Amino acid sequence: MKRNHWIILLIIIGIAVLMMIFIFPINKNGSVDEIEIAVADSVPEPILKYGMPVDSFLIVYDTIKSGSSLSDLLRPYQVSLLTIDKIGRMSTDSFRVDRIRAGQPIALFCKKDTSIGLQADFMVYENNHIDYTIYDFRDSIIISRGQKPVEYQEKSVKGSIESSLWMALKNQNANTSLALEMSEIFGWVIDFFGIQKHDEFRIIYEVAVVEGNPIFVNKIKAGKMVHMGREYWAIPFTVDSVESFYEPDGASLRRTFLKAPLKYNRISSRYTNSRFHPILHKNTPHLAVDYSAPTGTPIRTIGEGVVTLRRYGRGAGNYVKVKHNSVYTTVYMHMSRYGEFHVGERVKQGDIIGYVGSTGLSTGPHLHFEVHKNGQKIDPLKLESPPAEPIPDSLMDEFIKVCDHWVEKIEGVE
Repeated sequence: MKRNHWIILLIIIGIAVLMMIFIFPINKNGSVDEIEIAVADSVPEPILKYGMPVDSFLIVYDTIKSGSSLSDLLRPYQVSLLTIDKIGRMSTDSFRVDRIRAGQPIALFCKKDTSIGLQADFMVYENNHIDYTIYDFRDSIIISRGQKPVEYQEKSVKGSIESSLWMALKNQNANTSLALEMSEIFGWVIDFFGIQKHDEFRIIYEVAVVEGNPIFVNKIKAGKMVHMGREYWAIPFTVDSVESFYEPDGASLRRTFLKAPLKYNRISSRYTNSRFHPILHKNTPHLAVDYSAPTGTPIRTIGEGVVTLRRYGRGAGNYVKVKHNSVYTTVYMHMSRYGEFHVGERVKQGDIIGYVGSTGLSTGPHLHFEVHKNGQKIDPLKLESPPAEPIPDSLMDEFIKVCDHWVEKIEGVE
């Protein structure tokens, strides 16, 4: 080996020894001291709003005022009239400039340099609590859509009815829209138009939370209602990939017929053999149930069947008749307009066959609802409907485990 190579090798060894001395100092006992090596703090993730870094912009939050135009919203932030015109011509379903809704939140993402005033690079329009539309007009106009992160939280509520289900929920600081959800689930077995004082409920449900605020009830997970002293349970279980609600004995909560053709509304007249007619001014039989509801409220067929009549009658107004089987037929009167089903077409339970109105002999918007059994009119509120298919025997052991879990959880609702 050449002399200069030896010199280089000795220099490298010397540097290595010095590094060992400084990095791993030797203590009096001749052992190496442990050294704590400081790890640089990780760079914090940027705070995002609508998917954009907050620190990069000066953000101005505002609410659309009544009568505001697109120009009113953007001109104060130095967006050119040419750009505003282009946005107007590129308007989409998510932000129609001719349908700007007062009260909707918007956000203007402006340059941080304000030496010549506020200059917006982006405008964000909140379509609702979750969806938003971003307008990027830095160079060419780019329109994109996004959604805020949604978190789902489990909640529960129990209560006793004194005046109405809606008021009972409100008194418990629960979302009152639960009343509609409950009527969807328990409406097969409970007449929600006939809710009684001291009826009780225990409900476990799920709410959608956006930015820390509960926005809407996503679904009811399980529950129990006590109506006129009888308990009705809603235990969730999946059969053939379809989740439905069942009683603890495995009977389905679903029935062949719905309890009512409208969602949660009010009975204005019951089935009776003698009622004073408000237009004819005499006592006549009223062999039906009248449901008071706003014009345009959807009317649902209570069961599967075939439309046999769809026409106008002088007294009935616009009405539809559905034949369900050889025994039962239902009639829906005073419609403001029909649904999409015509005579001869088959309908499924819950299909919309029309909308509440006040056609024919009627003093106000309502649904006149009749049930015919073997050609005779019967009281719709006393219609006994058999349940749908129960839990199969092959799944009963699994169902019992699921049921025990939910029963314990429901009974524990405070």
